[in-house]
Amino acid sequence: MMARAFSTAWKQIRRTPYQALGAILVLFITFFVGYAFSLLSYTSNHVLQYFETRPQVTAFFKQNATQEEITSIQGEIRTKPYVSQVKVVSKNEALSLYKEENKQDPLLLELVTADILPASIEVNGKDIGALDQIQQDLSQYKDKIDEVVYQKNIVDALAKWTSAIRGIGIGVMTILVITSCVVTMIIISMKVAMKRQEIAIMRLLGATSWYINGPFLVEGMTYGVLSAMFAWLFAFVSVLYATPFVIEFFGEVPVLPIPWQFYGAQVAVGIGVGAFIGLLSSTLALRRFIK
Repeated sequence: MMARAFSTAWKQIRRTPYQALGAILVLFITFFVGYAFSLLSYTSNHVLQYFETRPQVTAFFKQNATQEEITSIQGEIRTKPYVSQVKVVSKNEALSLYKEENKQDPLLLELVTADILPASIEVNGKDIGALDQIQQDLSQYKDKIDEVVYQKNIVDALAKWTSAIRGIGIGVMTILVITSCVVTMIIISMKVAMKRQEIAIMRLLGATSWYINGPFLVEGMTYGVLSAMFAWLFAFVSVLYATPFVIEFFGEVPVLPIPWQFYGAQVAVGIGVGAFIGLLSSTLALRRFIK
């Protein structure tokens, strides 16, 4: 019975290629946009996690701060329960970093020595909410610390962008899924209407519900599964093509390569959702025309 349903569904698709192409194209757009938003959400989360794990709060010591005072402040900050890591950058280390960043400009290197660069302390919080408290803690050492800077605005902006991408993605996907269901249902309904007389004869001859409905259900599922697979393949090729540009744009932020588990989950979920959309659309069409 299953083989007969697949065989009949394939014949119906071949006999109406333009209708089949229309359904597949609409579903293809839906799944491609879904894959694109999932990739954007994945990369934005990685960018956010990257900045969350960077030294979030940096304090620059005054020139008169001694090594003993710096070590003491480092020890006190490290004991805070909301601090995950504390690192002190000495004047010599600051000079090495300065030379590395400005190695293309020898004139700047000649004008700077370790004595004029301040030592600094870099503090990581266990979460974003700890940044304000860390900033307040470091600001208490006004006699030894000259300036406190941190990337809270950048992280907050990234968090808002990530939430916005998710919200927009959910909204757009909801509209596209509904549109895909309606288009698929219309196409299946047209095919059911064209075979109404044939279906009536099969009922009179005692055909089962699966014998009559099976080919239409399989056809709808075929549209969904093929669209999900083609859209995933197109999205995967697009990522491979865009990889050099993405790496250049994000620089040291490790958004690529994307693990194969993510791609596997994408295609598995896509095929499952495609089969469900096709099955749901076909079922609604059959309920409308076959009493």
